[in-house]
Amino acid sequence: MAASPGIGGPKWNEAIEAARAEARGQSDSDAQAKALQRIDEDLAHWLVCARFNPSNGAPGDALSECCAKVARWAGRRGGVAGVQASEREQVLALASLASELADLLRAFPSVKRAQLEGLNS
Repeated sequence: MAASPGIGGPKWNEAIEAARAEARGQSDSDAQAKALQRIDEDLAHWLVCARFNPSNGAPGDALSECCAKVARWAGRRGGVAGVQASEREQVLALASLASELADLLRAFPSVKRAQLEGLNS
């Protein structure tokens, strides 16, 4: 990603097409259709989302919802049978932190990039 940042760039499109080609390579047409649908749903859910001007900031509730989605995903991942203990620990810690951040961000009408970057410190 560091070498080719940005959504919609050539590497982005190549990666999506590679995932779709792999899905189309499945012999079962139902599995193929489900895999292609999953790719589109995952892109829409995780990556193709509203963008905000970094100078103006993003609405706190939008950032909060993003964190809440990560928390829900991590919580579900931590509960999956067969997950190694070390991974379970990590994703459950992520779920907790993402949930706390969601609660924190919800209170702000707008959050600027510098404020978000300050949370890493």
